[in-house]
Amino acid sequence: MKMKTYALTLALLSAGGVSLIAGFGHAAQETCVARNVPQTHSAQGYGLVDFLGGGVWGTRDWSPEGFESFSIPALRLMWHKADPRVPVADETRVVQSPGCDAPGEFTFRTAFGREFAQVSTLQSRGPVETYGGLIDMLEVEQHRTLVFHAGRSVPVLTGPDGAQFLQVSQLRDHPGFAADLPEGWSVSPVELTQELTVSHQGPVRLLRLNNGDTFAGPLPVAGAFGA
Repeated sequence: MKMKTYALTLALLSAGGVSLIAGFGHAAQETCVARNVPQTHSAQGYGLVDFLGGGVWGTRDWSPEGFESFSIPALRLMWHKADPRVPVADETRVVQSPGCDAPGEFTFRTAFGREFAQVSTLQSRGPVETYGGLIDMLEVEQHRTLVFHAGRSVPVLTGPDGAQFLQVSQLRDHPGFAADLPEGWSVSPVELTQELTVSHQGPVRLLRLNNGDTFAGPLPVAGAFGA
């Protein structure tokens, strides 16, 4: 059960187009410094997370082949490798690291010959709620902006209370079937007639369906895209 919780948490965390890593032990760290972080728009997300410390770290300095061949050191028992994912937003920008005071401030660490910026912090070590055994919800702190271009559709998950969540990622190797949903939940495509920008500042809920699709929110206004 514990390993299942770890795997689920990692899958939920790999929601953006940023490679993720955590658990650097005694690696050198710069905290909340104003420095540019290279951003990614359409790259796949890859991830590791430190369940002991709770920090999630990102870098663009990784290839799909390099990540696939990377092995977690045997003594790093709280490190776990995530499944590769593909972002749904057309643009994803990390604004600042958790715990920093202003946009453009990031916490950096260097390990494995790469520099990483902290992009999220776990609010719990596993799902804080499960809906009908079909949707698992995790809470993280993150500061990022998602942009969805006009002229496309975006899947929106709506709960029984009208809360809505935009899809942010899917598995790189998607199983190809529609998710089973609990009673009162629905997923509908929304056609965008103009550009949509969504800002996640602080606590964010990540909901993963049983086909691996991950949604983030909730949106500021319940039922913003209709019932």
